[in-house]
Amino acid sequence: MSCYVVGLIHLKDAEAFAQYRDQVAATLRPYAGEAVARADFDTFLFNETLMSAPDALALLRFPDTAAARAWADGPEYQRLLGIRGQAMALSLLSFG
Repeated sequence: MSCYVVGLIHLKDAEAFAQYRDQVAATLRPYAGEAVARADFDTFLFNETLMSAPDALALLRFPDTAAARAWADGPEYQRLLGIRGQAMALSLLSFG
């Protein structure tokens, strides 16, 4: 069963974010992951948990949860953590 990963992005540095965005897609390939969608945040339909609105969102798809976890923990993505921390505050949620 496919596993989807939602990234809730709070931007800190637009230049660093552009560098991160240019590199992150290549980290997905070894784990058969793909970026399904990326977009600026539009609106909450409901917000009963009172979460803060992200600036942008990303939706990724992997073959299964194990592949998503392997990607997140893998050396390809781990190398981007420095630039990611400079670029944004990020929450990743998975389902599927």
